[in-house]
Amino acid sequence: MILAIEHTFQIDTRGIVNIIAHTTLKKEAEIHQEEDRKKKELIEIKNNAESVIYQAEKFLKDYTSKISESDKNDLQAKIDELKKAIDSNDLDKIKSNSSQLALTLQNIGGKMYNQEGNNNANQSDQNDQNDQNDNQDQNEESQNNNS
Repeated sequence: MILAIEHTFQIDTRGIVNIIAHTTLKKEAEIHQEEDRKKKELIEIKNNAESVIYQAEKFLKDYTSKISESDKNDLQAKIDELKKAIDSNDLDKIKSNSSQLALTLQNIGGKMYNQEGNNNANQSDQNDQNDQNDNQDQNEESQNNNS
């Protein structure tokens, strides 16, 4: 706690100076409130950034065989940039790089999803074609047996 003393000087009609002292106590936390808020924000932003890094590294590890080399390199570069930003304690840079990494991760995930959807559609088309061929073969056999 910090003791603050305010002095008020008053001169009365007789020319006598009266000094009035006002004392107030202020908590140190109140004095450093803005500084503490900034530190808290930095810690929260860093924690969120670390979480995005963890997700990106896990994604790389889990889906490495399904990701192109170009996307792997791009994702790893974004991870490295964000780690450097975290080390620099530059709040704006951490926010920006964290957003860029999350967006890159989302885009690569979207590519994988679309690619998987196309593979499933191709497989479904192939299965439909096989079913049609099987039905045609069965119809031909049935006609041959009836003749």
